[in-house]
Amino acid sequence: MGSGDMMEDHRKLRLNFCFFTGLVYLGFGILLLLRALGLGLPSMGTINIESDPAGGLLLILIAAIFLSGVQDIKAGLREGVAHMYVGIVLSLFFAVIYALAMATGAMEAWLAGEEASYTIGPVIYLGILPLAGLVKWRTGFSLKARVS
Repeated sequence: MGSGDMMEDHRKLRLNFCFFTGLVYLGFGILLLLRALGLGLPSMGTINIESDPAGGLLLILIAAIFLSGVQDIKAGLREGVAHMYVGIVLSLFFAVIYALAMATGAMEAWLAGEEASYTIGPVIYLGILPLAGLVKWRTGFSLKARVS
């Protein structure tokens, strides 16, 4: 396998990652918005699709970042990889924010002597996909400028 084939395989993997992750985030974002509008199915609660319009818009924004990366990666532009990295960082950042908010609510209930009730929503559990991307391409994340 030559160097060109290996580069093409990396490009295809990034392309597929951006496309799949973008579609999943878009789908869940639309479901959250539908639920907020009262249009969702009652069974959506089994996968913790609650009424969260802000979370829905956030997931759609992250999906747009990943999906715009698809076009650039397909065209062979380096900006596509930047879109992928920004999507990964944003999705993980907001997953951590949502997890901290959930932990704060649980701590507040504990301090008040009440039973904590919380749900792990899509913003948190969808973070598994970008986390896998971060692990796969961790060497690509750097604050230093690359010299070509």
